[in-house]
Amino acid sequence: MCAPASAAPAPATTTSPGAAAAGWLAQQFSDSSNHPAPDGDHFNFPNSTFYWSGLTASSIFALAATKTGGDKIDAAIAYMEQNVASDASIGNGPAPGPFDGSVATAALAAIVAGADATDFGGVDLLKTLKDDECTAVSFPANDNDFTTPTCPAIGAGNNTFSSVTESLIVTVEARAGGAHAPSAQALDYFLSLQCADGGFTVQTTPAGCTSDVDATAYAAAALVALGGQQTALGKAAAWLATQRNAAGYWVAQGGPNVDSTGLAASALDAAGADTSTSRAWLASQQVSTGPTVGAGASRGALKFQGAFDASSSIKATADGLLGLVRGASLATLTSAGATPGTAVLALAAPRIASASVVQGAKQTVTGFGFSAKETVSAVLHSATVSLGSVSANAWGTAVVTFTVPKTLAAGTHTVVLTGATSGLSSTATFTVTAAVVAPSTPTLPTPTLPAPTLPAPTLPAPAGSGTQGLANSGLNGQQALAFALIGLACVLAGAGALYFGRRRRT
Repeated sequence: MCAPASAAPAPATTTSPGAAAAGWLAQQFSDSSNHPAPDGDHFNFPNSTFYWSGLTASSIFALAATKTGGDKIDAAIAYMEQNVASDASIGNGPAPGPFDGSVATAALAAIVAGADATDFGGVDLLKTLKDDECTAVSFPANDNDFTTPTCPAIGAGNNTFSSVTESLIVTVEARAGGAHAPSAQALDYFLSLQCADGGFTVQTTPAGCTSDVDATAYAAAALVALGGQQTALGKAAAWLATQRNAAGYWVAQGGPNVDSTGLAASALDAAGADTSTSRAWLASQQVSTGPTVGAGASRGALKFQGAFDASSSIKATADGLLGLVRGASLATLTSAGATPGTAVLALAAPRIASASVVQGAKQTVTGFGFSAKETVSAVLHSATVSLGSVSANAWGTAVVTFTVPKTLAAGTHTVVLTGATSGLSSTATFTVTAAVVAPSTPTLPTPTLPAPTLPAPTLPAPAGSGTQGLANSGLNGQQALAFALIGLACVLAGAGALYFGRRRRT
């Protein structure tokens, strides 16, 4: 491991699914380089540099729902204000603008963010919507007809291509109220888009009416904003409820869909229905793996169709948050009271190889959620011991292996991992047990025995010396007698053999 590196300031963290999703979303706003950046203020269409006002507005709504990211809301609404005229083709472009879907989207974003919709980038958005209300049905003659507007019905918005546009116009005008309230013609046209089963069609005419989840969710928000539409709202809410899976989600685009579930749950919540199952399902769709901040961050986002996608998860998170957070209806949503910044999903506790280790043994701690490739330092507590640092991999995973000091007291200890770039920290806890010391074997002195003292041999004296031979043989009396008897036996045996030998010859 390397020497520890100094860490960046720690970001605010949270365990709230909604606040964490907002924290991830705030990181995805693009700056002038058209790449995600801390000072980002807008979104572009995927893989392009073309400004996407709809997603920018949806992200403002999502941050407002969580009452976080007030600074990001201010930056995004300022960008929308600077670009509203060109985006909605107000007073410019070859097409017969303006496009009221873009006008209504900008107006609703302004209302939610606390901006002035009557002077937004020099444009009175509310007056523009009134002036653009269709007074006759018309459609361009061909693709080269840039003078005839698309007006599907009297009372519809100019260049309306989806019922969602009309729902947004009605929501804006109902929230603005007074002279800006929807006209009778606009209201009649809007209500005509409700199908017999209670849902709303996504088409701009009621012919062949087929209910759609997203279209009905937007329409329900408009009905709440209008007020006094309990019958129509009740039918729309009832139809949405019949389309909800028992697990709490709605199906769209071939599978369980976070976008649609967020919009539909928000609509039902505004209608007074219980959406706890849907909120729980949305929370289960939060990404818990990968980096938390920086390039390639994924933790905190909401999945798209069951998996994280760097592009599609942005829209899924923005729309999903409206259903994940209670009281986030487009009919009443406001950013008032939003805190300036956002928080990111707190790191989970690292994984430890052994819950209990002996003094002097190896231990491995694996931390998750750091920034890709960042340096992660490790410090052992309670006695503060620096364990050096390692580099996280591309998924933000850092693996630290170390030897527990032999001098570390037995008991509970922690290892704190801290990212040098992200400033994020996580803590692992484990137990240290005392090493068993085997008793030493005593070293005994080698015994030194005295050499034996042998009696000097006594040789028999020569014959005639006048000394008795047996007396000095070194044998005691009994031993001498035994040897004498053996000798006598041998003599007698020899004599017997001689006698019998002579008898045979005779």
